[in-house]
Amino acid sequence: MAEEIDNNFNTRFKEILLNTFKEAIDFLDSHGLRWWAAYGTILGAVRHKGLIPWDDDIDIYMPREDYSKLLALRSEMAETNIDVNSYNDEGYFYSFGKFVNKNTTLWELKEYPFIGGVYIDIFAIELTDDEKDVVAHNHKLFSHKLRRMQLAYDELSFKTIAYGLLCHGLFYMQDVCYSKWHKSQVIADFKDYDNSLNKAHGDKYVRYAGSGYRIFDKSWFDSYVELPFEWFSVKVPVGYKPLLELSYGDYMTPPPIDKRVSEHVRVYLNLNERLSMDEVKLRLKHGEKLVY
Repeated sequence: MAEEIDNNFNTRFKEILLNTFKEAIDFLDSHGLRWWAAYGTILGAVRHKGLIPWDDDIDIYMPREDYSKLLALRSEMAETNIDVNSYNDEGYFYSFGKFVNKNTTLWELKEYPFIGGVYIDIFAIELTDDEKDVVAHNHKLFSHKLRRMQLAYDELSFKTIAYGLLCHGLFYMQDVCYSKWHKSQVIADFKDYDNSLNKAHGDKYVRYAGSGYRIFDKSWFDSYVELPFEWFSVKVPVGYKPLLELSYGDYMTPPPIDKRVSEHVRVYLNLNERLSMDEVKLRLKHGEKLVY
């Protein structure tokens, strides 16, 4: 019975995820915005001609210039099934954006009470001519400013505070206090820094994340190749082979069976309707965590 429930959920989730992706693609293409599949989505297209069977998300790259244009076009999604969440939204704590399905409800992390939906991750890549040591320095500042923004939104539990003190000592509490007391400034500071990383010229792209950074040869993104992906096609960077080797090594060999699992977590997921945070909390009190 449990396996049947899992199969029913997976089928329904995959259907919504792919429909959301296709609608996002149509929106991007209709506005002439550049994008490419990213990470596991490239791998899925190359190795599986669609979603990786044990994965449950989709990722795309966008040059910073096009990503900024996308955020400015948000109002044009009013009559569609999709929206874009970004750090322009109060409570949104990621450094990257997400296309979200407006007819679904997702609360991902307990400490960050933000309502989204079934999503497509959007990773901005920054054009640069900086040397690696400069990129590393930029990333250090990026991570620090991102962490402060996240602390500003974090509903800190005793466990979180204890762990922070254990790892970072009193410097952690200084960051917590500063981020809480100067919330607006901390959020604006991260936004400004994030938007300053892209340059007018360069021979490389950089993808900054809280956990690290990746430097890509710009030529890998000079054009794209269309590959089958489930019932439609996706654009992958023309240099997708070195990209995949950089991330996965021998990318055509699937991982061991015990590694074929999704690493995403969630507090609440509803595939049938969009709810407010108050409505979600009420449903959770009655034991509802998953609706499909």
